[in-house]
Amino acid sequence: MWGIYFQRVIFPEILDDFDVNKQYITMQYARGAVFWTLKKEHYSKSRINAILKTLHYKNMTIRNINTTRHLAQI
Repeated sequence: MWGIYFQRVIFPEILDDFDVNKQYITMQYARGAVFWTLKKEHYSKSRINAILKTLHYKNMTIRNINTTRHLAQI
């Protein structure tokens, strides 16, 4: 699982802005964050790199599962 934390206010509709292959990736919205999971072998099929092309990219920070869990506890 990975987390994307945004510096600005976001809404659940942000999930529609990511042009990823939802057959291979699961994305969820939480207040101020988007979480996703995917299997390592599906990384290239998921088109997760498409996030780099979004307008939101410069307002986000991507963290791994351990950091995501730590930030959720703060």
